[in-house]
This record gives sequence, C-alpha cells and structure tokens, in this order.
Amino acid sequence: MPRKDAGVLQTTTSSGQPHSALAYRSDIDGLRAIAVLSVIIFHAKLGLFPGGFVGVDVFFVISGYLIASIILREEEKGAFSLARFYERRIRRIFPALLVVILFCAAVGALLLTPNDYLLFGRSAFAAMSFWSNFYFSRQGGYFAPAAETQPLLHTWSLGVEEQFYLVAPFALLLLSRQLKRWRAPIFWALFAASLGVSAWGVYREAQWAFFLPHSRAFELMCGVALAMGLAPRTHGRTNEALAAVGLGMIAFTVVFYSAATPFPGFAALLPAVGAALLIHTSSDASQTMIARALSLPPVVYIGKISYSLYLWHWPLLAFAEYEYGHDLQAWHRALLLLAAVAISAASYRFIEQPARRMGPPVTRKVVFAAGAAAIILTAALSQIIVKGRGLPGRLDPEIAALARETPTRVQHGGLCGFGRDRQQRRDETCFIGDQSAPAPRFALWGDSHSAAVGPLIARSATDAGVKGYNVGRGGCPPLFGLENESSVFRRCLTSARDMDRVLADPNVQQVILVGRWGLYAEGVASLNEAATQPRRFVAHDDEANRAAFARVLVASVEKIRAAGKLVVIVGPVPEFELNVPAAFIKAAMRGARADITMGRATFNQRQRGVMPTLAKLSQMEGVRVVYPHLQLCDSLVCRATSGGKAL
Repeated sequence: MPRKDAGVLQTTTSSGQPHSALAYRSDIDGLRAIAVLSVIIFHAKLGLFPGGFVGVDVFFVISGYLIASIILREEEKGAFSLARFYERRIRRIFPALLVVILFCAAVGALLLTPNDYLLFGRSAFAAMSFWSNFYFSRQGGYFAPAAETQPLLHTWSLGVEEQFYLVAPFALLLLSRQLKRWRAPIFWALFAASLGVSAWGVYREAQWAFFLPHSRAFELMCGVALAMGLAPRTHGRTNEALAAVGLGMIAFTVVFYSAATPFPGFAALLPAVGAALLIHTSSDASQTMIARALSLPPVVYIGKISYSLYLWHWPLLAFAEYEYGHDLQAWHRALLLLAAVAISAASYRFIEQPARRMGPPVTRKVVFAAGAAAIILTAALSQIIVKGRGLPGRLDPEIAALARETPTRVQHGGLCGFGRDRQQRRDETCFIGDQSAPAPRFALWGDSHSAAVGPLIARSATDAGVKGYNVGRGGCPPLFGLENESSVFRRCLTSARDMDRVLADPNVQQVILVGRWGLYAEGVASLNEAATQPRRFVAHDDEANRAAFARVLVASVEKIRAAGKLVVIVGPVPEFELNVPAAFIKAAMRGARADITMGRATFNQRQRGVMPTLAKLSQMEGVRVVYPHLQLCDSLVCRATSGGKAL
C-alpha cells in the first residue's frame, strides 16, 4: 500500500504501515491482494478456498521482508530511528483498528448476549494492546465453531506482527553490527528453532502453535532472509521459473489445505516459501510475467486496501453468523464481502491515508500520545464491559435476569481438574468431594463432558462424606490403549497414565467414565461439517473406526474391572450444533420463543456406533450404564429447552 509524498516513495508492511527509503513495488501490493482475497473468501465459507487461511502466512512473509529492508537500509545510511519506526507503526495501524473496535463495541451492545459481550470486552483490550494472539490461544481455537462469532478473532495476526516489530529492530541491528560476522549461522539457527517449535506444537496438537509468535517467527524470517541477502540472486528465465513455482505453492495450499491440515509447522513452509520466491524473483527494474500480472491496477488497488479489508471483513461475517447462523446463505456472505470492500475503500481513503499524511501540528509526541490514548480508551471500554459482566442492564429486566441465571459456558465451579486448573502440576493430585475424607473412594475420568457433570458428582460426594480422584483432559477419551491405536491421541496418554496410578489405589472402589462418545465413534465433531479436530482410530473408514472404538472401550472397562473396581459409564447426550443457553437468551432478546429440539433420528444416527457397545457393557457384572438421553428425548425429539429454561 504505497504512497508518494514529497518525492519520497513509501511502501507498507502487510498491515499497511509506511516506510521510506524503499522503492515501491506494485507486485508486492498485488501479492497482498492474493493474500487478503484468499483469507476473506475462506472466512466467508464460499467453498472455493478451503486453505485460504494461508493468506495470513503470505502477509507474514511480506511484512518480514519490508520491515527488515527498511531497517537495514536506513541503518546503512546511518538514518535509522526507533522513534520514527514506531511512529510509523502507530500512524498506520492504530486509527483503523480503533475504529473497528469501536464499531464492534456498538454493534455488540445491540446483538450480543451479556456473556458474549463480556468475552468481546476482554478481546477488545487484547486486540488494541496487540496481545490478542495470546488471548485467543486460550480460547476455543481458530477453527472452532464458536470462533466464527468472535468479531475480533482475526486480530491475532496483528498481535504476531506487532510482537515481531518489538524484536526485529534490535535483532537486526545486532546482527548487522556486533554479530555481523556470524549473522547467517545465527539467523538460520533461530529459523530452525522456530520451525522446530512450531512443528512440535502441531505434533502435540497444542493450540498455541497456531497463535504464538515463537511458532510463527520462521514465516516472518522467510522475508527477513531476503532483506538480509541470505538468498542467492537469480536472473532471467530462472526467475520466471521460480516465480511460477512460488505462485504454484501458494495456489496449492489455498486449494488443497483445509481446517483439518495440521498447521502451521512444516505445512506453513509451502505458502511462506512460495511468497518469498515471488518477492525474490522480481524487482522494480526487472519484473517477471507473474509480477507484471500482480501489478495490474485492479489487483494493486485491492492490495492497497488490504489492511482495512482484513480488519473489516471478519466483524461483518462474525456478527452475521452470530445473528443468523445456519440461515446465512452463500450469497449473503458474498454480499457481506462486497460490503467489506466498500467500507474498506472508505476506511483507506478517510482513515488510513489522512492518519499517515498528517504533518504539523501532529508531531511525533502527538502521535505517541494519541496511540497511548487509544489503548487507554479501549482499556476503559473493556473494563466497563468486563466489570459490568457484559452489561445486562442494556436489556429488558426480565431478559437481563434470564441472562444472569443461564450460564452459557460450562460451569465447573472452580473444581480442580477443570478449565484452567487442568494446567496443575503433574505431580499434584486432584480430589473432588469431601476433602476431609480419609481416602479417595472413587475416580471420575473423562473429557470436557466430565466438566459438565463434575460439580454435581462433587456435591453428591460431599453430601455422602467421600472424596474421589478427578482425572482427564478435554478432547481425550477416557480409555486405555490409545497409544496402540492412533497418533491423534498422543496428547491424551498422560490421563491414561494417571488412571493407571488410580487403579493401583486399593481404596478406590468405583470409576465413573464420562465422554463425548459419539465424537470418538464417528471420528468427527459434527456429522454436518468437515472435521476440524478429527478424533479417529482409523482414518477414512467409518465402520472400522466404530469397531476400533468399541474394542478399546470394552477393553478399558475390562481392565478397570480386572483391578477390582466397579464401573459407571455415563452415556451420550444429544449434541446440538449451537450453544443452547446462548441461543435461548438470544431468542428472548429478539422477542422470540426458543423451542430448541433435535430429531430423535439425528441422535440415533450420531450414536449408532456407541449404543450397541454400551448395551453390551451393561450386561457385564460390575458395570452400570446411565443414559442421560432418556431424560431429554422421547421417541420423536430430543429437547434442549423446557419450562422456559435451557436444559
């Protein structure tokens, strides 16, 4: 996104930030256009680019290249200034971002339930302080269904870039001065370390691998390597061939990657190296054919407004998804993207450009003060929303009372072993129930579904004067022998090892198993969507997967029985593909009656690989199966609401 001011050519980073002393390259704006269009079409779920999320990785490479180029060239001329560097960042990033956050706050006050507005309040400050990648790394995940309705989720990538900007000037100056002789080996060692951390995080299915800077740094460093001259120069036909390869790498990932692709890790190398090849093989003096195509005026214009387009498209989609859900059609989403383009053009013209061009009396001190004021304003707004618990007072009193009484997230009651408390040290033992009881008498072993029943079991145990172990992890089946079945369960092996120790305790008489059984029998989180977090025993074979699940469940129960323990299995509950309490409150806010049901046939289909196995186990001595669906379903439907309440 360039501009020409007083004869000085300026370019910007992928976030649209201006720099001087670097010749403008229209092909890089064109590459930005490819990146942003890939991302927004992916977010719109138009079915065209299932791997369009890699556009963010292309942005990272562009940003690394431009930022490093500016710093190194200004350093060579003895003109680099940290104050000027950060002034440019503030001018370019803060104004449009602040407007988007204020827009989301206003729309959110009209549409969001108190709990959802509270979550927005937390994310708003995280976004403005460029910490949202850390914030969202602790939430449901980039591809989780709940993420679709978080209007500031996309700001995680700005957080990564801004954290890079905090480190890059000092690292580059150090490598170009004191450590110049060793800069290549140091650089590539850091590159390898970041790639290794990212690959390890993906292997461990760690959510932080997607969001955090140390697992993304190698992508930015692909661009930095070009600026540092660490890539060999190429010419002529070699450039044409390499540019075609680079474009092909990006196109391949956009078309053939999906939400189920383990990412970033080694998979991120393809779009990152592809973007680096496109940048490296062209220049203002000698453009490849692909670079000339990327320099066409319509393509360049999309690149110019790409920062605003990236900022605006997601809130529009997220609020529409929140309001209309499955009723939102592809043509609605396409119209929303067109609206985002129009709004972004205005944002570029009336917010980005004026903020960048403002001269005296808008001095550097004024810019820094304005940046600080933007952060303080957002922090104050965030605190008002968070301390006000989502401001239920903005609703009718009856609806506000309903919202206060209807939790929209699992309430684990502060029990150890649930929520963030699962991060307890591995050598600590989690007991639930009567903590004064002399010895644990039972064990609760489960995945996130155990968090739903855990507080009730804990209260019952307290009333009975007993305590028990609480073992488990979200997304991990309470089963033994997973290491022999599939690598997708590798992060779940610790809970099985914990249960081995529990079974060795002679005081334990009973083990309660709670799991999202349909997930493991079917291997996917939803029957209507592609798997984003597959939990399969056998890939690409549904019948074999169900058979493997049944075999492992039976073997696990037999192992527990062999240890002399009684077994209680809590059967499946109907899995509604929406947040039922939130939908209930939203309906009340819209003046509608919420009667949320699911066809019994849908429940039966989802659990077709579970029920026969549970029926078989219920015939074993010392095994009891509890079926919650018998309280929630009749022969025709399963109900999620009753008597004016969400179940």
